[in-house]
Amino acid sequence: GIGEVVSALKEPLLIAFSAGSCIAPMPLAIERLEEGLGQPRWAAQLMVPLGISMSRQTYPFVFSFTAVFLAQFYGHDLSMGQVVNLWLLAGLAGMVSVGRMPVVVPMLAYVLEPCGIPVSAGAALFTALGPLLDPLIQTATLIGACAMAVMVGGRRKMPIDVAVLVPASAGEAAS
Repeated sequence: GIGEVVSALKEPLLIAFSAGSCIAPMPLAIERLEEGLGQPRWAAQLMVPLGISMSRQTYPFVFSFTAVFLAQFYGHDLSMGQVVNLWLLAGLAGMVSVGRMPVVVPMLAYVLEPCGIPVSAGAALFTALGPLLDPLIQTATLIGACAMAVMVGGRRKMPIDVAVLVPASAGEAAS
């Protein structure tokens, strides 16, 4: 269950959060996926690094929430078309954003500018909240990469030996 997953990945997730990096705990996360959760070695070693580098699912959410917050703060009423545009632009800008919060501020401009929201306010917000949000973003990225490894790796190993369940006569008849 979920408790088993949290127990197996507790240390890699704590390292990702405390270091503010999803790359630092990558070897330990791969090890825990293999040994603690029984995922195939190939799936863990392929999907965790690939997931970390390609799965940027957190930045579109951060960009969207920032844009909506600033629109409300400045009293901008967003039309449905602007909201759809905002979500599309946040998704595209978030997918190409790599790095820490202050580094991705230029990508936020692509989301805020079409909605008439001051980009400088977004830059100030990202700079001020970056140290608080970055550990969460990095931890969420590691969780996403581990989830991708589990999805690709398929079912985990059986917690009990299958040979115990199969009678000896059935095993001999099959061979």
